[in-house]
Amino acid sequence: MHTHTQNNGAHAAAARREALRRIISRSPVGRQEDLVRLLDKAGHHATQSSVSRDLRELGVAKQGDRYVLPDESTPALDDFAAVA
Repeated sequence: MHTHTQNNGAHAAAARREALRRIISRSPVGRQEDLVRLLDKAGHHATQSSVSRDLRELGVAKQGDRYVLPDESTPALDDFAAVA
């Protein structure tokens, strides 16, 4: 029975992280407090500490005043080729 609870928790965390990815990719958010509110609005319970863990797990970085996903924070190799 305990394993079932753990699986539900893991599923909820995965769903919350996916929602977090969508939020970050669609809107400029720069505060964890705002992410908690937006996740709640999307139906995913989160605390500031769970959002902090999720951001770390997803490899999210802060660029300027907003969070960015790993694939958005580093320039592609093609960008370097265009400059050279």
